Amino acid sequence: MSKTAVFIATTEGPTRLQRLTAEAPDVRSVICLGGRAMVLPISPDYDTFVRRPTGVIEACYGHNAYRMDISDPIG
Repeated sequence: MSKTAVFIATTEGPTRLQRLTAEAPDVRSVICLGGRAMVLPISPDYDTFVRRPTGVIEACYGHNAYRMDISDPIG
């Protein structure tokens, strides 16, 4: 089985996506640092990106809440 790594380009350098988890629909989508319960300030923007009516992720995949764990902060 081959492994795939996903990196997000930021102004501070690449950040590795560590995990993407579907969450209960009644919670907001969040971006956390390093698998800890440290919610990053960019989380409200991420939730807007995921959730309808403006979010494209829910429109494409039918689910409206995800937790994204990343290796380094995104401002």
